[in-house]
Amino acid sequence: MPKVTAKAKNRKVVHKDHTVALHTGKNALTENEAKQLLGWVEEPDDNDFKDDFDLKHNGTKVRLTNNLNNRPIANGWVKTLSQELLRGRWQFNFENLIIGRTGLVLSGQHRLLAFIQACEDYRNDPDSYSLLKKAPTIEVAIAYGLVETDEVVNTIDTGKPRTLSDVLFRSELFKKINKSERKEYARNLDYAVKTVWQRTGVDDAFGIKRTHAESLDFIHRHPKLVEAVAHVTIENDDGSLSKLIPAGTCAGAMYLMSCSGSDPTKYTETEEPSEKELDFGLWEMAEKFWTLLSSSDEMKSVRNALSALLEADEKASNEERIAIIIKAWKRFVKDQKIMAANLKLKYRTHEDGYKELAESPTVGGIDFGGDRELFGAEQEDEPEVEEPVEEPVEASAE
Repeated sequence: MPKVTAKAKNRKVVHKDHTVALHTGKNALTENEAKQLLGWVEEPDDNDFKDDFDLKHNGTKVRLTNNLNNRPIANGWVKTLSQELLRGRWQFNFENLIIGRTGLVLSGQHRLLAFIQACEDYRNDPDSYSLLKKAPTIEVAIAYGLVETDEVVNTIDTGKPRTLSDVLFRSELFKKINKSERKEYARNLDYAVKTVWQRTGVDDAFGIKRTHAESLDFIHRHPKLVEAVAHVTIENDDGSLSKLIPAGTCAGAMYLMSCSGSDPTKYTETEEPSEKELDFGLWEMAEKFWTLLSSSDEMKSVRNALSALLEADEKASNEERIAIIIKAWKRFVKDQKIMAANLKLKYRTHEDGYKELAESPTVGGIDFGGDRELFGAEQEDEPEVEEPVEEPVEASAE
């Protein structure tokens, strides 16, 4: 069993020339090849590793003899990439793994470890990964022979990562929108997905990380999100909504309102929940709500409540803002007058004086709320208010 004592500078050159190998199709990288690239060595029987090891895999200490002087392993990122593989989201994109002249892994440790973990997880419980038709594979391009000096290695992975907004900007979803406006639409869709994702409990109920691939698939299964974004973005042309609550959050809330008459069980019990299980009977009413909220006197009390919240605390959470919106929606959908007293939030104050929201109202349907402590809790209807409440003068949140 080899021991790791040599510094990188004392290693033998094994890749003298610059080459790139494609591992695609039948030549996709195997689990054993991934381990070989990392220099995977499990703890020997005599326990020579003691506390000098790189990671634990199923309780076994492992050294990665070809992964010297790399950045620290981020276990959360390994799990996220493993999810991409196990859910069939991995795509070959020519983004190279980079191997140095002496075989050091210079870029790719997380991808390789994620692949190894995915293979292990699938082997232990293949029935849990029904989106895969067979054991996971990974298609990659591997570049060999890079000089291993600090001056070169420190230039790796320094490009600007693509945000989901960047991905949506260049997607086909908004191809009919001119470029000057497309950035706003893309940003709003990003936040709309985030809002619906969180309030439907995808990360909690299904344990899925919101990667770019998962977000795009979520949009594919919920295409009316794009319509909600378009409606809110147009109504927010003058910034009347976004000065009170982010426009993307508005679009996500509108989507949840529009399908609030749905049976949540039909939605949550399917393997890949989609709009096929939803009832959008309230779509037009949700559109009207946000149109009125942007400027109509009918929604003046709602705008005032949001403005007052932001004046009291300019960092007021989206959870608080959405709570006010939902209280207003519950009355709007019943054709009831919306007044200031209907929009008051309930707070709890801790011994140290810290105040936090003590309620998480929902619109119903697939909206389970944003506060995880109150997740799914039954919410009481707001009491009727007989006497009109004097409205404050509308103020800006700026």
